Amino acid sequence: METEALYKRNKKIDNLMDKQARKTKQQRAHQYHNFYQRTINLTNITFTDEEQSVLNLGLQHSVGKPLRTCWINVIIETENCVKQLDHKLQKAVRILATNKLKQIYHSNNNMNALRRRHLYILNKVKHKIITGNTMLAQADKGRKTVIIYKHDYDEKVHTFLTENDIHPIPKNPINKKKKLKNETTTNNAPTVKPEASSAVYPPDDGRRGARTMLNHT
Repeated sequence: METEALYKRNKKIDNLMDKQARKTKQQRAHQYHNFYQRTINLTNITFTDEEQSVLNLGLQHSVGKPLRTCWINVIIETENCVKQLDHKLQKAVRILATNKLKQIYHSNNNMNALRRRHLYILNKVKHKIITGNTMLAQADKGRKTVIIYKHDYDEKVHTFLTENDIHPIPKNPINKKKKLKNETTTNNAPTVKPEASSAVYPPDDGRRGARTMLNHT
């Protein structure tokens, strides 16, 4: 009876927390997209509101993998954690964990639908980017996404290199420095004479054999 009452109470708390989290997330997303523009379009390509909202997620946004790819590992790790508890508590905790996993699995259906929709929108955006001979770039400040024609981007890069007097070099100078370093190291390498080596490690004191065994272990 106590276990069932504990389960019902925790279930109510989880439902209330999930509702509050969804409401807060929706409010924040609405406010976020109203005042902050993260995509700058320097082309004549037009994007729908849904495509614009996906672009506003940024270049580092990841759609993520579906839950089924890691669901077995989640169950195994949960069971391992339950087994580390006291034997008297394992049954009650296993029931709570099972119901929580069921709740996560069913709520993930909405996430899968959103994921599939994002992939569909991204494919449409990709088609427009390729056919329009444009590209996506990240701005220097604000972590904004810039949509620009490829020839405009090439011109900006060429202008930057010309104004700053940046020009290619015929050969890689690092190779010459490496060669000089190797020659200097080879010419100045210390040499040990045979008599000096025998003086440091006499053949009859056993230290040379011990050193050889350590080198082979």
